Amino acid sequence: MLSEHQRRRGDPAVGGSSRQPVMTAYRQRVLDCAGALCAGPKRPRDLREVAPDAAAILLRNVYGWFEREARGVYRLSPAGSAGLLRWATAEASSRVNAAHSSSAEAAILAAPVAAAGS
Repeated sequence: MLSEHQRRRGDPAVGGSSRQPVMTAYRQRVLDCAGALCAGPKRPRDLREVAPDAAAILLRNVYGWFEREARGVYRLSPAGSAGLLRWATAEASSRVNAAHSSSAEAAILAAPVAAAGS
């Protein structure tokens, strides 16, 4: 469990959400591979910088996001394109929520300072 948290980038969990898939470190690596494949078909070794286990990710194809174009060459499937859009939207909304809560916290913290200065 600790290694899962160490592999995650940021805090992708949206608070208060239920019945929604969770952003795991594995899903982050799958999204990285899918994002790289948007530019066109690639070999697993071309994706090693993005995800060291890219070959296993493409071979297992857990979410059905990848298609084998030729031996050792993969491309993004239509489901992969849809998945990228879905998760990009979810990530953007979590960033907006985080920015909103940060600005709200900053306003709350600044209010006593402004009141004390009056």
